Amino acid sequence: MQAVDQLILTNSSLLGPVAPLSSVIEKMADHSIWGMTENFHPRHHVQSYFLAFKKDVLQRTFFWDFFSNIIPFATMSSVINAYETTWADYFATQGFLPAIVAPPELGLEYRRTKIAQLFRSQSYKTYPVDPCFFYPEELVMAGVPYVKVKLFQGNNHNRNLHRMMAYVVNAGVTVNDFPALSKFVD
Repeated sequence: MQAVDQLILTNSSLLGPVAPLSSVIEKMADHSIWGMTENFHPRHHVQSYFLAFKKDVLQRTFFWDFFSNIIPFATMSSVINAYETTWADYFATQGFLPAIVAPPELGLEYRRTKIAQLFRSQSYKTYPVDPCFFYPEELVMAGVPYVKVKLFQGNNHNRNLHRMMAYVVNAGVTVNDFPALSKFVD
């Protein structure tokens, strides 16, 4: 890993990039660890679908200790509870606080709504609001160049996804690759 300047970890939940990833990498150049978005359910955390670690972190034993101790779980909720909601705290205790591409200070619309109050309240636990699903266009406009595949699978939040689909199609993703997308193509 001596020759690696930055390690980017992603998972298969993403479509894109729908905008140049190079712009985000440049924007986050001063941060040793960063992710795209944060979530407040079940507690505040940096979402793990896209994480970047710079050389100064990769050269530390604690980085390798963390990842070598990950064990597989049968359910996504177990993985989220064991790792996604805790990894940033672990790295922060080592002196590396993760940055976020779309942090609150960007003034995303979801921060100015009643939902923002839910993020900070106990009632949020019964009404989880993931910005990737509730505010995908705002995130793209704020510089997040990925869209979650699940956004289009079932559309459980009854969003008008045609504009989001335009981002995805313009990025070169073909509908044949993701059958759930076909109903959003004109």
